[in-house]
Amino acid sequence: MPDKTTKSMTGARSESYERLDQSVSKLGSNRLAQKLAYFGWFPAYLKQRLTRRSPRGPIHVIFAIADHFEPAIVPGDGSAHASYNEQERKLECWCRDYPRAVAHWRDAEGFPLRHTYFYPAEQYDRDLVSRLAEHCSSGWGEIEIHLHHGMGRPDTAENTRRQLVHFRDTLAFKHGCLAYEGESETPRYAFVHGNFALAKCRFSRKRVATLI
Repeated sequence: MPDKTTKSMTGARSESYERLDQSVSKLGSNRLAQKLAYFGWFPAYLKQRLTRRSPRGPIHVIFAIADHFEPAIVPGDGSAHASYNEQERKLECWCRDYPRAVAHWRDAEGFPLRHTYFYPAEQYDRDLVSRLAEHCSSGWGEIEIHLHHGMGRPDTAENTRRQLVHFRDTLAFKHGCLAYEGESETPRYAFVHGNFALAKCRFSRKRVATLI
């Protein structure tokens, strides 16, 4: 006849197995819920398909090409920077070869495939950006703002804003880039962070993201 110790151990094992079964069941439910959450868009999509009228006339399809355009990058070594001569060479090759590659692709209004160049503010060079701006003014794209910061130490909202505003004004007033809305005299721009620099997206480092 089993003693009290044996009964206690058997009961403990049963409770452990029960908790394990509950944990596995809960984990499976969570995974199923996560997978089902991916289809949260489907009801609205289905409603649109059933109620939306078929369009008449031309249908506009927009491809957004947003390039982190960094002539200084060295493939395979993210911490290295290419020499100025190498950056100049790569930029000249791009400005020469890109029109050749895409000139025959035109939209309904006759425009070529235009590229959006997110140029890193902290790597600004007047001559390089002038060459890229010349390329864009010929109808091949536009320059917007990219920024790597907060890598060595956390950045501040004030310094982030200062860098963005300074580069915004440099692009607009020295290179004729960016756009304006209505009667506003303040340039508008698109912006992407570099190196996962959104606030708290890496828990080991706190970085500040300020969008203007």
